[in-house]
Amino acid sequence: MARRGRSETTTRDAAAVRRPRVAVRVVAIAALLLVVAGVIAFALIPRPGGPAAVAADYLAALARGDGAAASALTAPATSDGRTLGADALAVATEWISSANVGQLTEQGADATAEVTFTLGGTQHAVTLALTNRSGAWLVAHPLTTAVRVRSTIGAGVTIGASRGEDAAEGGLVVPFDDAADGDPDTGDADADAAAAATSSGTGPGAVTVELLPAVYALGAAPAALLEGGETLIVSGGDDAAVALEPSLRPEARADAAEQLRAYLAGCTAQANAVPASCGIRVPWAADLAALTALAFRVDAEPVLELAADGRRFAATGGRLTATATGVDDAGAEASASYLDSDWGVRGSLRFTLDGLILEVW
Repeated sequence: MARRGRSETTTRDAAAVRRPRVAVRVVAIAALLLVVAGVIAFALIPRPGGPAAVAADYLAALARGDGAAASALTAPATSDGRTLGADALAVATEWISSANVGQLTEQGADATAEVTFTLGGTQHAVTLALTNRSGAWLVAHPLTTAVRVRSTIGAGVTIGASRGEDAAEGGLVVPFDDAADGDPDTGDADADAAAAATSSGTGPGAVTVELLPAVYALGAAPAALLEGGETLIVSGGDDAAVALEPSLRPEARADAAEQLRAYLAGCTAQANAVPASCGIRVPWAADLAALTALAFRVDAEPVLELAADGRRFAATGGRLTATATGVDDAGAEASASYLDSDWGVRGSLRFTLDGLILEVW
């Protein structure tokens, strides 16, 4: 009996020793499985902020017309004085769609992504450069295209502006450069004349705008007075040029006629001298030694005609009677009347971003 008891005790002790070792092995295997699972999960989950993710976010911002978001994903750069495309993107007539990030090449702190998108019914492919020199991946250079817009008349360019009186709503207006581009073959004198005409709003003007990929409606400003424009598809490629040849809206003619009427009313107010720049000729010296007063009667107002190029005007065919009062050679009070059967004025049209101004020569 005593031997049997010792044998049972030994068996129980051995089992007690084996069980903790088995438990330790199970825990170690479970821990290893958790580590492996974590590594697999980390490999499968895209790393936020990587070049591919930033490229995708950038294209998504362009696709919804969010220029501010696209700019936030772009590395800061020194401004070159050209209009930024973020504001223009918001008023584009069409944004990119079906955007996709293709092959990605990463070399240290630089990367390039081959991206595609659809715009204007055509698929476009461009290379997007990215950088990580600031500690976060950003688009190194925005997908902007430098577009040089020229117009024969106007004070600036409208981007995405609506037509008519509401043209200032929902659109972007960019004034022309201070000086027009001179033709190098015409010499400095012509270049200076072109610059002077542009600054006065009477001649052709131009401005360069940086536009992000989208479809844009371009026109001349002020859009409420000028019509005719161009539609431009910008895909982020080479620089582009647009030539605008707008014409005058009926509103421009009405505005000019109202200004002319007010100007001629000032010309024909009672005066003590012949008004300058009014096209009025009164030969009072043939009958009077001195002039004391002039009174005018408008028999017919001059008829306004605006030049087809929108730069000049002529108001002709008016009839005006002027009565001069003064003293004659004998020192007596006298008066004389004079009829001008071809009274008129001429001048130029000067445009501002808000309207036009008649300038009589």
